[in-house]
Amino acid sequence: SWQNAENFLKPLEASAGEDYTKVVFALRKQQFLELLARAEDRPELPELVQVLKGLESLCSQAEFKELCFFLTLSNIRDHADYRHWTAAKGRYDTFRAMLSILHPLYGSIPTESTESDAKPRLLLLLE
Repeated sequence: SWQNAENFLKPLEASAGEDYTKVVFALRKQQFLELLARAEDRPELPELVQVLKGLESLCSQAEFKELCFFLTLSNIRDHADYRHWTAAKGRYDTFRAMLSILHPLYGSIPTESTESDAKPRLLLLLE
């Protein structure tokens, strides 16, 4: 669930500061877009506005206006920047955005490594 994802990120709040805010914004924006994209059971306007209000303090005025603009569209894909958007692609893009924000805080991004690669990193962490 979205709340579980935010709870997972919560420990970063103290150490990541502004970056934490950016990551939470990316997550909540994706949640909002997915709510808008639900064709059959799209939430009523008050619920969408409530989710939108949760985004306002996390983003710039321009970003917030763009999100408000989505409420005027009958389909999220009517927006030129989201013509090819899908929930899966949005989640992938959100993950990549979050990764690029958090990467400077945590160093290298894990890749396939050998045991010899992991050992020096472990030693560095223990020092």
